[in-house]
Amino acid sequence: MNTAHFASSTLSATATAPPCRSVDLTRPAGADATGCQRITVDGLTWTCREGAEDVLRAVSAALWSDPQAAGWQRVKDHARREVWRAVISGVPYYLKYYFRDRWWRRLGQLFRPPACRTEWEGGLFTLRAGIAAPQPVAYTRNLRRGRRHCDLLVTEAIEPAQPLSEFWLQLAADQDGASRRRQQAQFAELLGELIARAHQAGFEHLDMHAANILVQPLTPPHYRAVFIDLQSARRGVPLSDQAVVRNLAQLNQWFRRFSSVAERLRFLRAYLRWRGEFEPRFVHARPLGWSCRELVGALQAAAQRHAERLWAQRDRRAARNGRYFVRLTLPGGWRGMAVATCKHATDDSRASQMDFTRQWWRQQFRPPLRWFTGTAAAACKTSHSAAVRRALLEPDNANLPVIIKRPLARNWRRRLALLLPSSRS
Repeated sequence: MNTAHFASSTLSATATAPPCRSVDLTRPAGADATGCQRITVDGLTWTCREGAEDVLRAVSAALWSDPQAAGWQRVKDHARREVWRAVISGVPYYLKYYFRDRWWRRLGQLFRPPACRTEWEGGLFTLRAGIAAPQPVAYTRNLRRGRRHCDLLVTEAIEPAQPLSEFWLQLAADQDGASRRRQQAQFAELLGELIARAHQAGFEHLDMHAANILVQPLTPPHYRAVFIDLQSARRGVPLSDQAVVRNLAQLNQWFRRFSSVAERLRFLRAYLRWRGEFEPRFVHARPLGWSCRELVGALQAAAQRHAERLWAQRDRRAARNGRYFVRLTLPGGWRGMAVATCKHATDDSRASQMDFTRQWWRQQFRPPLRWFTGTAAAACKTSHSAAVRRALLEPDNANLPVIIKRPLARNWRRRLALLLPSSRS
């Protein structure tokens, strides 16, 4: 199952939750005003909502620690978190495991609450404010998965749904122009209502991009927009004008490429209209200090700053070890970077569909100059500035045609320049 399908399966939203006043949703254990309690089941201490006891008692502690043994399905996996889909007593749930077996993660929890509890509290906040978001069921700390320490959050699941990015592209592909414009206008109104309610309730999703908002179909042509990944959120405080612009600029990063100016303006007008509707209903609500024209100008500048920060962050990620890139150190003083895997495979790139290891890359380029001598590669170009070879790599018994380029120095100045970072390669 791919990430998109995972996202489309983890939604839970409050369809008829009434608007409410701001309440303290951060109090810990014991029964409180939000209907939460702390119970112990099979040796595990849980913080849960009222009515969740039967769900927790239906699964033993051993299965919570080993979801694979329970026959549950892993739908997302990376170094910090795993997400599993579980069917308990015939009802689907999603389990988020937050790993904290690294010393820096344990150190970080001395200065900020764990992500598991943050997402739990964010879910309670959205539930009470009537903001559509996954409904939390329970969480527990100090769970062990093999040798790894982790926390676990259980949320309800509503199926099906899909990321906003996929839904919008489907709308854009509608060949009926009148139908397409009508549906886009309806959804701009729906999205404006969701974000305006969140902002006036004092909720700012700090990672509000098109994949962190999902669309759940109701009765055609009616839909519901839902926030996910609530651990990246600030709540319970009024949003300043600058925070509003910053938040909208995050969402604009994707839509500036896949929507027209008219469609984005339609959303902004709906957002401003719904801000006025929600202003008297929340204690953290406040009027925006800008007109629509002023908001557009501020949003344009903020979107450019956000895009520059985003690409700079991705450039830095490409220069360090991680899930997608690996550093290489080879004999003879050679150093470099290589791709380990691609987050999104594409049909026109065979390499994007493959996984590579650091050991495999070392074997291919030990020594690197072997590709420029003998018959290991065919010559494409040889000049005073570069040597280019065409070669065939064979990862996992698959043929991968590549071009290998080596910059050359014509004089001592260029030789010196090639020794200094960043190299031409």
